Amino acid sequence: MKRIILLTIACLMLTACTVQEAHLVYRPEETADAATAAPTETPGPDTLDLPTITGEPFHADANGVLILDEQTHYLEYYVTLNNVRIYEYGEGTFLDATAVNSFPQTLTGGIRLTFHDANGVVYGYGDLYTADGKLRLLPGENRVYADILTEVDVQMMDFTVSVEGGLSPENP
Repeated sequence: MKRIILLTIACLMLTACTVQEAHLVYRPEETADAATAAPTETPGPDTLDLPTITGEPFHADANGVLILDEQTHYLEYYVTLNNVRIYEYGEGTFLDATAVNSFPQTLTGGIRLTFHDANGVVYGYGDLYTADGKLRLLPGENRVYADILTEVDVQMMDFTVSVEGGLSPENP
């Protein structure tokens, strides 16, 4: 049995050996053009021609928010009306509300509520004021009032809030 195994191994070794041949690979000869050719430039970024910027620079408020419209900026970003109550008393129509000023300084100016129907017909308006008779909104919650100038019942009508004469931080 040992002889058969040795004989099988010897046969396998003889058949497993192969001849390896080496072949030369010739490269093409260098030409004179290849030696004198200049390398191509790497493309760079295109230059951008920007027109000069003209006009006034943007201004920002104390919080760093850009002021795009000086008249309505503080109303749009910092003032909200809460607990709005419209009622009739005697011969007049009145409004009580809480105005929240989230700006770190006192805001002064004018805010007007305009009452209109679904078709946009104006039926009354009222200017907001604080207890001192002007509109002076301290940081935080402020009680505001308005005398509504109207001849009809505006309690259930839609209203818009707008700035009258500007709303800006109070000068110290």
